[in-house]
Amino acid sequence: MAVYGGVRSGSILKDRAHGIIECSFGPIGQSGGREVIEGFGPDMRDHDGREVDVLALYHPSYANPVLEPHPAHAPFPWNFLEMEFDPRPADAALGLRIRNVIDSPTDVPRGGGALDTKASTTGRPITSRLPEIRTLPNADVRFTEAGGGPIRALRSNADGIVPMAGLVEVRPDTPVIVTAYDGVQAASQVLRTLPLLQP
Repeated sequence: MAVYGGVRSGSILKDRAHGIIECSFGPIGQSGGREVIEGFGPDMRDHDGREVDVLALYHPSYANPVLEPHPAHAPFPWNFLEMEFDPRPADAALGLRIRNVIDSPTDVPRGGGALDTKASTTGRPITSRLPEIRTLPNADVRFTEAGGGPIRALRSNADGIVPMAGLVEVRPDTPVIVTAYDGVQAASQVLRTLPLLQP
């Protein structure tokens, strides 16, 4: 997920190819807003050609992704992004809503829509997995290709286990270099990726 401000409008978009959710919010205390691009709408292509779904738009000129104007006597669209994360289920829940600064949590979200989804619907699909990895406790752990290209990074737990569901765009039986650094010492190992488990 990417969250940013400074564009003078509130929006919730989803990149179809990569499952990335992009959210903007604001302004608060400022006026004006960027103009929408030609072809803007719920189902569109961005400047760089990416196909995106516009799930909500709350703009100084528009009330929703189909670019309907605000109703008469609507408040100025000073807004914020309400984010709700529930990591308790196995498939964590995610909720995103745009609110005007005068709205209460029970009001209908602004922008013509909201997003309530599960973590499994976001991001790119996993293509391979790794065996259980134990390394330095509480360390920064980096995964790289054999040629040095970066794959991803995360932190190990206090017991040294690296919690990771799998890798994206890395085929099974690929060598991966795992390097851990805890601020004092480093440890490295080479692992081979495994096929995904069959359901």
